[in-house]
Amino acid sequence: MKTAFQPFVEFEERFMVGLAKTKAFFVVFQTYKRGLSLFTQQVMPLMLTAYDDRGLAEIHFKNVRHDVNSRLLSMKEEMECKEILRMVQNNEQYKIFWSKVDNGERLAAMIRQHYPEKIIKFIEKKTNWRIGKSDELHASYHVIFGELQVSFRWKTQRMEGVKFEEIENS
Repeated sequence: MKTAFQPFVEFEERFMVGLAKTKAFFVVFQTYKRGLSLFTQQVMPLMLTAYDDRGLAEIHFKNVRHDVNSRLLSMKEEMECKEILRMVQNNEQYKIFWSKVDNGERLAAMIRQHYPEKIIKFIEKKTNWRIGKSDELHASYHVIFGELQVSFRWKTQRMEGVKFEEIENS
């Protein structure tokens, strides 16, 4: 099995204080599919996404509710806060990733270095863009609902919200 590209920060217990300081009290957990190939079957990789807005957390949760590992927990509730802490501390059962990228510039450079052919193949398959050798294709990266997504810009054309997985699989 091919190991998936893994761009996210491993979540550590010490990050919980920072989330509380920024009032990101609402936490959505979901299965981190990209991490499944990184660990044994005994360790479940999970993605943690924190929100300061309960409404946004609920929208995210509704989008992943089919996932058996999905949970919406609030650090404002003592029992739920203890559950988050238990999951973060339980390294034999869970490996928690945070939906944050450590260094955006490094991520962009790594993708440009390792995926240029796949990006071009994806663009050729999904658009009618004919990018010349001297043309510059601009890409920006963001995380939505725990998934790395890419937006492309070429001349006046735009393509928004492409799941990185689609590029990898092209």
